[in-house]
Amino acid sequence: MHMTSHQGFTHVETIPFDIIHPLLPRALIRSVQSIAFLFEHAPLIRELCGTLYIWARKPSVTEPHRPRVNLARHRELFRSTSVVVPSHNEEMNIRPLVETLLQLYGDYIHEIIIVNDNSTDRTAEVTREVARAYPRVRLVDRRPPNGVGLALRDGIAAATGRYILTMDCDFVQILPEIGDLFDAIARGRVGGGGQPILP
Repeated sequence: MHMTSHQGFTHVETIPFDIIHPLLPRALIRSVQSIAFLFEHAPLIRELCGTLYIWARKPSVTEPHRPRVNLARHRELFRSTSVVVPSHNEEMNIRPLVETLLQLYGDYIHEIIIVNDNSTDRTAEVTREVARAYPRVRLVDRRPPNGVGLALRDGIAAATGRYILTMDCDFVQILPEIGDLFDAIARGRVGGGGQPILP
């Protein structure tokens, strides 16, 4: 972040992910995948992640308008997926995330559940505004204690889709990449037991 800011970039975002060590034996990856996903979202622990997604923009550069393509091409997955998004003080990210999700994968989405994890900003109010425009958006308002794991638990409990996709609220820039998850599900791979969850 220091290097990018010194080069004149603003709106720098870093998203830690991939806490699984590259030398971990292949046979153990499946068994630690779920707990690793929780660690990637946990405060302090997530700083141990081995990879950072970095996004930055220079003030003088205006973002070009690029038409988004509908990436939902597996008809068997249409209206199948509940998207669960734990959100703490994410009022600026709610609308871009919802609109991009619906533009790219709208045919797949059964509902988008925004879990307001005791935010002190307008996360809940913005979510209600977005829900009026997009009826598939639902708000789950949590009470203390805070925590990503607890927010995920409550969001998953509220989900009614055949599949559940969980993500951070600031994933807007990397949403095109999750198309691979839907491709994998369409090929017959599901994660976990019981209700399938897209990691």
